Amino acid sequence: MASNTVLLELWLWQTNRIKIIATMTRTKRRRETSNIPARLRAVVVFLFVAYFSIAIISKDEGTVLEENGNVKRPSSRKLRTDRKAIVTTVQNSKSDLEDLCRALRSLKRLSDRDSTPVVVFSETPLDDKFRTYLRQCTERRLDFPTDSSGQKLFWISQVFTLRSLSSYDTIMRLESKSCWKEDSDLLYLPGLPNTTVDYHAGINIKFNQDTCGSLVDFAKHYIVENHVIVQNPQLWYEIDEKWRQERKCIAYQTHFEVIRLDLMRQETVQLWLQAAIEQDPKWNEQLLRSFTVAMIASSVIPPSKTSPTGYSFSLGTRRPGATCRSLPAPRLEM
Repeated sequence: MASNTVLLELWLWQTNRIKIIATMTRTKRRRETSNIPARLRAVVVFLFVAYFSIAIISKDEGTVLEENGNVKRPSSRKLRTDRKAIVTTVQNSKSDLEDLCRALRSLKRLSDRDSTPVVVFSETPLDDKFRTYLRQCTERRLDFPTDSSGQKLFWISQVFTLRSLSSYDTIMRLESKSCWKEDSDLLYLPGLPNTTVDYHAGINIKFNQDTCGSLVDFAKHYIVENHVIVQNPQLWYEIDEKWRQERKCIAYQTHFEVIRLDLMRQETVQLWLQAAIEQDPKWNEQLLRSFTVAMIASSVIPPSKTSPTGYSFSLGTRRPGATCRSLPAPRLEM
């Protein structure tokens, strides 16, 4: 009887042991099986976060997809939004003030909703009457610095170093003889697309040999003598090829341009412009701008063969601004 009891207890112990082992095995398998989705979820979450982190960084740093399909690496500039201004000049004449009024009214065609201020320079300080008149032409803030725009070098080099523009990163140039007759398709105006782009110009124009031949030789000599590293080899190559093959120079129509100021404020740029002006005062603003941009601006929006959509400018001397004078403007009483 005792032996049967012992055998029964051994059998029960062994049965319980088998059950415990079976339970532990099932639990381990469930844990291993349940870890597979958890690991997959962890991998998916990691990839999701990594993708959107890269996308946000690329957007903020201004990754640019160039026309050839290459991705341009962002510069080392701090991630921030550009402080923009529209800059214009005006003469103290009835016709020029009324033309500028039309230009100011047409800025509603831009997508910034009148948030970008306009800085108005003049040869001599404008009377309060003229300032009041111009303020009636736009809802934008108008500033009237005391700096004179009468100097020949104003748009070549001087405007970029003025203290009145020190709080801005980029400027869009607005001529009094220009206007926007349709909504612009360039949604980033009056600024640049991002902080890596340095310059946006109007259409290309070409000068003949008499106008630009000596500038090509001078620029090449200056680059070698001053150990200048050309920042835009593609544009420089195009300038050089145009000269060698056709004896013509590429230049920009600067009546429409958007410029990053910190580039033009560099001492190396100011020294180059000073040397060029001293070498030959006949080299004009359009020529000097294209050569300067090729030397210092690493990222440039290629000029198109036509003006931006909606933009109008009259090059005629007999009827300046004729295409924009069809736009309404309040009459200025002198």
